[in-house]
Amino acid sequence: MNAKILILSAVLVSPFVLAANAPLARLRFSVAEGTSLTKTFENKATLSLENQVIEGMSGSSAPEIEMSMVMNQHVVVTDEYLKMGDGVPARLLRTYDDLGGDVTANQKMELMGQRNEREQNMRSKSALTGRKVLFAWDSEKSAFTKSFQPEDDEPALLAGLSEDMDLRALLPRGEVAPGDTWDVDLKDFHSVMMPGGNVSLVPETTDAESMKMGGGGQSLSQLIGPELTGSVRATLASVKEIEGVPCARIDLEVQLHSQVDMTESARKAVEEGEAPDGIEIAKIDVEFALDGKGELVWDLSAGHFRTFELSGRTSIKTSVHTKVEVNGKVRDVKQTSELAGTSGFSAKTK
Repeated sequence: MNAKILILSAVLVSPFVLAANAPLARLRFSVAEGTSLTKTFENKATLSLENQVIEGMSGSSAPEIEMSMVMNQHVVVTDEYLKMGDGVPARLLRTYDDLGGDVTANQKMELMGQRNEREQNMRSKSALTGRKVLFAWDSEKSAFTKSFQPEDDEPALLAGLSEDMDLRALLPRGEVAPGDTWDVDLKDFHSVMMPGGNVSLVPETTDAESMKMGGGGQSLSQLIGPELTGSVRATLASVKEIEGVPCARIDLEVQLHSQVDMTESARKAVEEGEAPDGIEIAKIDVEFALDGKGELVWDLSAGHFRTFELSGRTSIKTSVHTKVEVNGKVRDVKQTSELAGTSGFSAKTK
């Protein structure tokens, strides 16, 4: 009887013992000084028009529209960690190796019995390509100073740049074991969706039809507002060796929403002739939503991310309030449209 009780006790207790002995992982950004890493970030979205409502135009004046869009962007940088602080760089020299993107949009419109098909093709480039920027931590200001190396006469390019391209926002505060979960701060998650900040991508080429349609050359990341709502839940899925290197795999569940006012940028496009004549922009709002899953692989020995993937359903809802001249009459037109589909974000280091 005693033997049976002992065996039963062992069976009942063993799961708790195993859980108590589960390996703890300390996921920290801790690259060695002098380390150089080349990082490649890519995002792609394939979207189509799912819903459109136009108020202020009726009967034969209201067009029927079909639209699809493919958006791509890539950012490749090489980071040299000249000096390290506590979990963050103290001096970082970044070379912007390759920056670019492209947007292809197809639109079919039927208005007053006339059918019109247009294709918009646009590529983007950045004046930062090939340049070096030094990010130096200023302890008094609790912020990074930014300067071209060597000095450059275009300081405006530095304004929107961000130092963090290390996905540090996804890491837990302390030690975790496989199965542990934590919430990612949405204020920091913006650095994951738009790594490096505003890298000054602008349209490089466009065609006459694109100009008529109005082209802002926006990438997916540029449509994400600065303030995110929703949730990002991270789970340490496993700790194991990958190609002989100890790594942690973190699973992500992401539900995001943002809203951004694009009225001023749209008005600027009109002033620069990138929109049809006879249109006055009153208000434009863009809502972004993403419901997806992701995976981060963190190199535990080198102290930096190895790979990152995030994909899911994405929607972009645009509300446009304009005053339009039609047949000599000015009409107050409100148009709400929703593009939806899939998007993917990826990153890797070498």
